[in-house]
Amino acid sequence: MQSNRTKTAVGQPVELTITAQYFNLSPALLYTFASSNSFRLKLILPEGFVRTGGDYADLISTELSPTRSFVRYTVTGYFTQAGSETTFRLLRSHANADQTSLFVEKARLSLTVVNSAELVSNRQAREGAASCTSFGEICSGNQFEVRYQTISVATEGDYPMAVSYRSHEKAVNGFIRVNNRAAQPVAFPMTTTFQNQAVGTVHLQAGNNSIGLSTGPAGGYICFNSICLDGASTSGAGNPTPPASNPSGGNYDGNFEGANCDNIWGWVYDRNNPNAPVTIEVLANGQVIGSISAAEYRPDLQNAGKGNGQHSFNFTPPASMKNNQNQSISVRVQGSGYTLVNGPKTIQCAGSGNSGGNGISTHQSGNNHAPTNQQRFEWQLRGLL
Repeated sequence: MQSNRTKTAVGQPVELTITAQYFNLSPALLYTFASSNSFRLKLILPEGFVRTGGDYADLISTELSPTRSFVRYTVTGYFTQAGSETTFRLLRSHANADQTSLFVEKARLSLTVVNSAELVSNRQAREGAASCTSFGEICSGNQFEVRYQTISVATEGDYPMAVSYRSHEKAVNGFIRVNNRAAQPVAFPMTTTFQNQAVGTVHLQAGNNSIGLSTGPAGGYICFNSICLDGASTSGAGNPTPPASNPSGGNYDGNFEGANCDNIWGWVYDRNNPNAPVTIEVLANGQVIGSISAAEYRPDLQNAGKGNGQHSFNFTPPASMKNNQNQSISVRVQGSGYTLVNGPKTIQCAGSGNSGGNGISTHQSGNNHAPTNQQRFEWQLRGLL
């Protein structure tokens, strides 16, 4: 569940997005009941929120499958009163549930609501040498629970970044992701109160930038409440800095598992460096549209002898691909001639090329691995400014 803002004023429009994702896992790794990929949802709205639209409705029912791996719903509305913090709660139950059935909480999202004058005052106070984007506390307990925030800069360039965090259980080796590029590791010492931690210099594009915050493969509970940029850009306009290059002489093995208008996913690793992440490039019609580190953990990869199992990737296609045109998608290891098997895959996405949209169709070429019978859902709570 995500929002287009984490701080809003009374009467200001707010849009929520609810996303569910389908995964295949070996029956040896996880037992699930029959029809576990079907569900019904309920959304508990905070006090003072007035709904105005969106395609979500309570008790909406969906079944996910390998051919329909994502589903998204929207809710729009506004708040009628200011308060310190308000929370939306997303609940899930079985496919035949009704209002009297037992539901389990799967995600929650907190927003801060202020009056219009206070919102303007806070924005003006942030202007100067350091600019901070504050938001309601968001937490991550594993590397799949990526919490997304949006920050904005006027000029493309390199910016020193810091985040405010607390990690009360233990020290955490976390990840910072900027615009779906390679995950940047950051060491967070144990602290029971919020403290600032330097991330390093990051490359940002002019306008909005997506910042993903999470713990790393070793786990550990960590919470965040602000992102700060210290000073102005240290470089002019240019192409975003790519992830670190892969070592030369790699002996790669991987699989391009799927592509749709919401996600491009698979895995790859280097047999010569089985525990090191590999940077991949995603191409559409032969042109590179982005790169990302294949560093997400999957137990099936580890059990299959693919190093430490931290070799999968999930890449979000850019809005420019959503233009009603066929896009031939392939994935290759950056700096090498190795292209992942089971590609290319062709997708066609609705849109004008500058806005979001859901997938229309997915066509696959090559021999794809047959899906297993077991699934799990990963629900992500994402707060966007």
